[in-house]
Amino acid sequence: MKHTLLCLVILIFTSNLMGQSQAAAENKATKVANTGESVIETRIAGKIIRVIVSTYSVDVGGPDQTPPPVGERMTNCTYSRFPCNQVSNMRISIAGKKLFVPRSVFADRADAGSMSLTSISGLNVLTIVGGDAAEGYFLKVYFDAERVKKRELYDAESNSLLQTTTYLHPPILD
Repeated sequence: MKHTLLCLVILIFTSNLMGQSQAAAENKATKVANTGESVIETRIAGKIIRVIVSTYSVDVGGPDQTPPPVGERMTNCTYSRFPCNQVSNMRISIAGKKLFVPRSVFADRADAGSMSLTSISGLNVLTIVGGDAAEGYFLKVYFDAERVKKRELYDAESNSLLQTTTYLHPPILD
């Protein structure tokens, strides 16, 4: 009985890993441009999902210059790339329908390096990876065909969840 249970656990674990690697292979990362628009588009559950991330360049000096103390920074830059890129806008559409994307989803993100799209438990997930070393992060934006539902910010070094923001239905304006 124990042997059968152990085999079942190994089989489930292996199939989960294979499913994750297959999803990763199907949804390859797209580089985020230092300035301008970066586009990722994929088909998930028969619908075309398109995300456009806009960035602009911020001159923060060079790697040989000492960055200002953390409490005195004037930008969100992580000082992991020179020049830094600041995310200024994000647009998400599913099958041509544009979603409302709150500024709080993206406005504090800088030094974005790549982005990818996947699906987890019926929700679409945009993952943005940025920064480097101690300043490394990844951001997960969960959304469905109607709206952005949640944002999670992780520390890339420890893979620890740092922040979760839940988005409720936006008000209907007449």
